[in-house]
Order: sequence, then structure tokens, then C-alpha cells
Amino acid sequence: MTVGVTRSSDGAGDAFEVKLPVLPDRTVERFAYFDRWKEGKVALKPFPEAPRPGTAWQDVLVTSEPGILELAAGLSYLDSYPHGCLEQKMSQLYPRLAFVETFKKLGLDDRANGELPFVKRLLEEMPAYQDPQGFFAYWPGGGAGDVALTAQVVEFLAAAKKGGAPVDSKLQERSIEALKRVLRSDFRGLSSDYRWNQQSAAVRALVRIGQLDEHYLIDLFQHRSNMDVTSLADLAVAMDANRSLFKVNLASLQGDLWDSVVTKLYKGKPVFDGLRWRRTGWGSGYLGSNTSAVAAVFEGLVTLDPSDKRLELMRDALVSYSSAGRGFGSTHDNRRAIQALSIYLDKATLKAPKVHVALEGDGELTLEGAKKVARGTLQSEVARSATVEGAEVGARVVYQYLPLAPGVEVGALKDGLLVSRSSTLYKAGAPPAHHEDKRGEAQRLAVGDILEVHARMTSDVERHHVALVVPFAAGLEPLNPELETSGAEAKPAESDSLSPAYVQRLDHEVRYYFTRLPAGSHSFHFRVRAVNQGSFVHPAPWAEMMYQQEVRGRGDGLRVIVTGSQEK
Repeated sequence: MTVGVTRSSDGAGDAFEVKLPVLPDRTVERFAYFDRWKEGKVALKPFPEAPRPGTAWQDVLVTSEPGILELAAGLSYLDSYPHGCLEQKMSQLYPRLAFVETFKKLGLDDRANGELPFVKRLLEEMPAYQDPQGFFAYWPGGGAGDVALTAQVVEFLAAAKKGGAPVDSKLQERSIEALKRVLRSDFRGLSSDYRWNQQSAAVRALVRIGQLDEHYLIDLFQHRSNMDVTSLADLAVAMDANRSLFKVNLASLQGDLWDSVVTKLYKGKPVFDGLRWRRTGWGSGYLGSNTSAVAAVFEGLVTLDPSDKRLELMRDALVSYSSAGRGFGSTHDNRRAIQALSIYLDKATLKAPKVHVALEGDGELTLEGAKKVARGTLQSEVARSATVEGAEVGARVVYQYLPLAPGVEVGALKDGLLVSRSSTLYKAGAPPAHHEDKRGEAQRLAVGDILEVHARMTSDVERHHVALVVPFAAGLEPLNPELETSGAEAKPAESDSLSPAYVQRLDHEVRYYFTRLPAGSHSFHFRVRAVNQGSFVHPAPWAEMMYQQEVRGRGDGLRVIVTGSQEK
């Protein structure tokens, strides 16, 4: 909003501008799918629900090269990821730091220069994540650090420095010394279930920066029979940095990695059927999965011999774990998969046939020779069509929109987590009044009223890396009891039943983050004050596992009406 004044006598004037954020009254929805388009006219899939007019965007990406659509889906997922622990922030930024030239070569968007300010900001924040021993935690002041996360930090710092960002040398040195201690026999901070994963991640990071005593690689090699396939692949990548010295060892590791690949015959051809994982599962909050294990093995095999014809089988295996909407799953899985695919595609010989795709409402998309990717974007609430000429192509179609139904009509949802919200009204001269949120209802307040918001989250089992997001209506002002200027009215009457690893208090919502969430029901409380008259959507609260977003829950939305002296 801009306000200006001009003096008519001489034309002199002045002005000021105020930016008021207009936030959606409910979560923006994304619907995405992969497709194969043969020559001729193709109808795009319809929207899964009616979009709100003026909010719908359609993005179409086409290519003839296997792996590029899945790579783009992973990058897109990272770009729109809603949370921000240290691992997630690094995973969002690292691919465009480390593989900018590969993305240019493939024709994907190059945003490396645009990411640099975010990289610098994260580097400035990093000291808050480092513990006294030099390790890094997921959240600022989040207690003892994590070995694998620290290894990721060391690799990130190296990529940031190479990209021109200023790196704190003392912070970097402390993290390097911490990783070196991980490899010593007297180090007591290793997990019994993930010891080899932690140590192989450490040597991989130290090799990248030229800070590893090579005797540790030999020692780990002697224990390779105890390792799962992820550890084995990371060890292979680390030893490959000195190929001439470890030639015999690398041949053995390459054989072990290929021996872990299980295939079956389909129409007379071998296809991927899985890996001999060397472990029964992942848990205890350690970031690992079958998806990231396949990515690690693929990266290791590409690194050892990029000319091996069997790599196409592993490429197809990895992309089979992807989806158009979420890429390869979590930020961790996407980072590892993007890294493996980028290394493979950078070395692969790609020959794109000449293809024309006429996208209704957006002109023509062309693939030919060096141009392996084409993209079109249009704003429309109606699914369009495309006409393909030249050859069959792969497509990734993404719809982004606000549903037609308003935020007050959002109902509760339980997919592994149960979330609800209620409130207690503190009104001058009246006893406290409790109110349970119910879909579609309205809660009336007066300017100056204090509302204590109660959020509840229930999980049947213990979970790790969980986020709880509690938004509130635009007419309400958050009261932070931790500020020295806050009065007694800012302190909730009820206490949180569990201490989060990190709390983020924003102007429109409060976010609670947990590295470990015990089974049971947990409640959290904060206060807001009614300050602006009007009718506002009180968006539904929601929760999800940050590395398994299909495990989630949502409460009810409703309306908050704030009245005052200006009401007519």
C-alpha cells in the first residue's frame, strides 16, 4: 500500500510504502503426475478438486531423457519444502551449489546465483547449531550434535566455499576435528546400530576436503562385511578419491556393490528387484531408507565406472522410487538421489530427438540436440491439452492451486497423527470461557480480548522428526512470554506437556519441532490478543513427520470475528 502527497503549487511531494502480507486461508495444494505422451493430441488430467478462481497454475516439463523428470521432481520438492532444520536447509541448497554446471547442461533452471544469499544466511546461523564438541544438531541449541549431520555440514561448507560464500574457518575446523575423533577407537559417541554409517559418512566428508588419514580407510575396509550397502557405497566413494592407491580395494568394493543388486527376468531382460540391504530396517531417528540406499549404491557404481552398461538398470531402479509430487520422498532421500542422478547424467551421453509439443495456451515447446528439457507455465483453472510431434516424450505436470472451499470449511484429518485445537477466552470482567474448534463455526471476540490457544497432538507410537504447525487468524496478535517487554497476560495459564527441540514463533503461526515424539497425547499452549476488527479465517492446525510426510494429521478450521467501536 502506497500513500503519497503532492503540493500543487510547485509539484513537490513525498510518499511511503507499507507491505502487508496477504496469506492464503488454507494450505496451497499441489497435484503432480508423470506421464508418457505419444505423438498426437493428449489431454492433461483434470484437477482433483475445484480450484479457486485466479489461484491455479499449470506447469508442464517435457524431456526424452530418462531420469531428468525425476531429478526435476526432487528439486521442485526441495524448493517448496515447508520446514527448516539444519539438514533440510542444507539439502535444499546443496544440489544447486554442487551441480550447477550439470543443471545448465541438462537445461534445468540455474538458480545458483539466486541461492547465494540464502547460503550466506545459513552460514551465519550455523554457530547456533554447533555443540561444544564441534558436532551439529538439527535445531539451534538442540543439545548434542549428530555425527552424520556433521559430515553433511562439512561437505556443505566445502561446496559453499567453492561457490564463493564466506565460511567461518573456526567453525569449519571444529567440525573437521569432531569428525576425525569419530574414527578413533576411543570415541564413545557412535550408535551401535549405525556405527559404520556414521564412520563411512565421516571419511567421505573428510576425503572431500583432503583432511583424512588414509589408514582409516584401510581400517574401515577390513570391516566391510559388517556394513550395510549405504556404508559400503560411501566407503567406495571415499576410497575412489585415491584410485591409484586403492585400486585393489576398489575392485573388491565394486564387486560387493554389484553383488548386492538383485535382479529378475522380465520379458527376457534383467530388471531391478531390490538390494541385499544388509540391514532389516531403519529407525531411532537416523536418516536412512531403502530409497537413499539405492541412491548411494548407484552413486558408488557410477563413481567407480561410469561406462558400465549395467548402470541403466540402476538408474531405472532409482527413478522407480520417485513420484511426481514428492520426488524421492524426504529432503534426505531427495538430496542423495539428486546427487546420484546428477553425477550419472553429467557423464552420460544424451541425444535428444527433435520433438515439438504444442501446449494449449502457452505456445510450442521444443526438444532438439543439446536442448533436452522444455517447460511451459500457464494460469488456468481448466486442464488444457498438448499436441506432440516427432517422438514420444516424458512429461511431468504440476497443478498448484487453492481449493474452492474456504479455510473455515477445512475438516479434521488423521493419517497417523491426531491434531485438534481449542481456546480459552480471557475477557475483562468475565470468567474464562473455553471453546472447542469446530469446522465451519465462528468464534466472536472483542478488540483487546486475550485468547489462549491450546493445540493437541496424539501419536499411537513413538515417532521422530515431527512438526506441529498452529496458525491463527489475521486479526490476532501473538504474545510471546519469552520477551522481556511482555506482560503477565502473555504467559499461558497451562504449561506445555512436552518440550520441543525448537519453537518458531511467527506473526501468523507457531511451529513446534520435535526430534523425538513419545507415544501418547501432548498439549501446547500460547496466547494471542485480538487487535484488528473484522472477519478472519482461523486456519486449521496440522502436523506431519518431516521425513515421512504421508504420516500427518489436521484439525478443524473456523472463523474468528473481532468486533469493536468501529463496527457498523
